[in-house]
Amino acid sequence: TEALNELAVLSRRFGSRLGKAAIVTSKIGQAPMRNRAMELGIDVINLDALKNEKQFIKQLSALIRE
Repeated sequence: TEALNELAVLSRRFGSRLGKAAIVTSKIGQAPMRNRAMELGIDVINLDALKNEKQFIKQLSALIRE
């Protein structure tokens, strides 16, 4: 989608070589959106992960390791 493309461009433009793009969504998200995000190197974090501290830390740690 257009928003994911824009995020990918901004991430490359303003992020360092270690920069990583991620979005937080309140919905599970449909497969096409998740697939496109994956193609662009954008991680998708569900809002539910923010409500669970352990899960949120796990997802952030995964972002750092990539």
